[in-house]
Amino acid sequence: MVPARDIYQTFLDVTSQALWIRDYERLAARMAYPHQIGARDRVVTISTPAELINVASDFRENLGELGATAYYRVCREAERLDDDDISGMHTAYALRGATPVIEPFQSRMRIRRVDGRWLGAGIASSVRNADIRINIASPAIEIER
Repeated sequence: MVPARDIYQTFLDVTSQALWIRDYERLAARMAYPHQIGARDRVVTISTPAELINVASDFRENLGELGATAYYRVCREAERLDDDDISGMHTAYALRGATPVIEPFQSRMRIRRVDGRWLGAGIASSVRNADIRINIASPAIEIER
């Protein structure tokens, strides 16, 4: 059996790359619906792929406006809840070269295997939405939303 951590990290890599290259349809296809995206100050229920695409494109454009040149997520822990359900924690990094443009932040996510494919089934992040609108490397760059 493939370790939960390996499955979780592969899911992070595939979905982070899809976000970064703006392949929002591929990203949306890797999610279960409905699911929730949570931050410390807001929780949004995503009911359709179109809603996910809107949220993902806004986040990706924000990263670009802050000067990010890369976005990575690294698994910190993952465990199987059953054969088709994994819960994990990861750290997200938005970087310009090797310098973070936002503080790295922790998230807890569930992924669920449906018809042989692992799909995102909800995520809760330790960051506030406002925290991902300010470039910490260059505080003069702040995105108004």
